[in-house]
Amino acid sequence: MDFVTVVQIGATLSLAVLAVSLTVFLRRVATVRGKVTSTTFRALVFFGMSSFMIGVIVVVAAFTNDLTAQRVPITIFVVTAMASIVHIATDDRRVHHATYVTAMVLLLAAVTAPLYLPPHTTQQLMLFSLFVSFIMVMILSVWVFWSSPSPFTGSLVALGSSFIVVWGVIATVGIAGNMELMPVIFIPIAIASAVLASILRPWRMIPTLFTAVYAVVNLVSLGVNALMSSEFFTFGFVAAAAIAALATIVSIDFFVEQATSTQAVVPTYIAVSLIAVSMLFVVHSMEWAFAYPSLILRTFVWAEWILANVTIASFMLAGLATFMTKSIRHVRRIVLAITTTLIVLGSDFASAGRWTVEALVPFVLAELAIGVYAYVRTARRLRKLGAKRAASHFVAFMSSIVLGALVVLVSFEIPPVLTMVLFVMIALALTRSSPRRPKLLGRTH
Repeated sequence: MDFVTVVQIGATLSLAVLAVSLTVFLRRVATVRGKVTSTTFRALVFFGMSSFMIGVIVVVAAFTNDLTAQRVPITIFVVTAMASIVHIATDDRRVHHATYVTAMVLLLAAVTAPLYLPPHTTQQLMLFSLFVSFIMVMILSVWVFWSSPSPFTGSLVALGSSFIVVWGVIATVGIAGNMELMPVIFIPIAIASAVLASILRPWRMIPTLFTAVYAVVNLVSLGVNALMSSEFFTFGFVAAAAIAALATIVSIDFFVEQATSTQAVVPTYIAVSLIAVSMLFVVHSMEWAFAYPSLILRTFVWAEWILANVTIASFMLAGLATFMTKSIRHVRRIVLAITTTLIVLGSDFASAGRWTVEALVPFVLAELAIGVYAYVRTARRLRKLGAKRAASHFVAFMSSIVLGALVVLVSFEIPPVLTMVLFVMIALALTRSSPRRPKLLGRTH
């Protein structure tokens, strides 16, 4: 597997996905132009521009490590994001005009500075100015979200935060400089695509769209490169992981809808576990494609450890919340503290080679045992009420989710063919027991 080629395929595909999302976004925004204020309309347009520029930045970084090539697209991202935030924050035209002037000055500096300064000085000046600009954008976005919390302002914060991580990768080692950082490269694009495609639609679509875009971009790029390299077994492994990921993604929207409409905590925890385990399948397919059978990519291991812990903790909380309605908040705090501790201890920074994540697995199994007890108790209650079919489907569905996390954790200890078979079986079990099962012909129910 050629990591650079995988990133280039993924970057190109992500830009295409982002372009489709932007087209949908602009068409929907155009339909409400006469129904919203001009300030709101401009804020939406600027947000669309800044979101699309993220894809451009990733594509440029995938094909060149020259930081000066990023000066114009990153400057456009910063100024359009800043303009969007300013238009949300205030209707004062003087502030808007000042923002436009600042944007023009920054763009002019980005274009002309390399013509008069040495390359090394240009890069240092670029890094410093971008650092200051990012800090300003983050402060403004957090302030706007704090003043007027909404899915849109929350998306601004998430978009800026995730992009800072990716820009740190680009500025230090470059996208093609370290394959261990691949799990985070396309996160900003997935967030941007999800937000753009869900505009003027229920915001609950964002988690499903984010997970779907993240899975499609990464898995397709891995699969295409595997075929190009004639690594058909790797392609089969990626395809099995894709089937498992798709089976989990299908049900996310149902539980997010239930969580938002009923304000219940059980569907919320189930949705979190579905998102985490679907991303776990994707990240594991990356690790397997690049690392199997001899390499150990520590960042991939930690990413899988994080997602597996989130999956199992959410699994346990969903089970406990079915009968601990009054004390679930206190239990959640305890579980959050334990999960955070396990995640930190699983990192190389904390372990420093003194232990591995395998030494922490017994604590995860203890959480799993508590969750199993909770589901057995819930199933018995449902059976006593006469809902035997609902009880069996509920237990089978949740067991399939947590089994996916366990298979990933032990996959390097079992034959790859068995892992592929288990992925497909998990997908079938999820599809069979899901409350929203897709049909080959007809509507989803």
